[in-house]
Amino acid sequence: MSTTGSRLYHHYLSPDAYTARFGASRAEAGAVAAWLHRQGFTGVAADAQRNYVRATGKVAAINAAFKIQMENYESSATVNAGPYQLRANNRPSAIPARSPSRATTT
Repeated sequence: MSTTGSRLYHHYLSPDAYTARFGASRAEAGAVAAWLHRQGFTGVAADAQRNYVRATGKVAAINAAFKIQMENYESSATVNAGPYQLRANNRPSAIPARSPSRATTT
């Protein structure tokens, strides 16, 4: 779609077409939202195209839900958050596998 001469040149997907082709289904986004609620998260909501599900949670809930440990890190010359403390997970997040009784992510 960005290559001059291509039959798809400048033929972009509408937001609805993008969602239909690449977005999570309503059921998948709903399953993720339900799982986050069960883990103690609040403010759970998917964006309109279901590209992500946003949620807020206490550090303890994040650690338990994603099988990680949130840790504080010192700023450096290359990584700096200004006046804010740096916080990140200590290893990759783990999420439930797809199964009938457990939530899924996309």
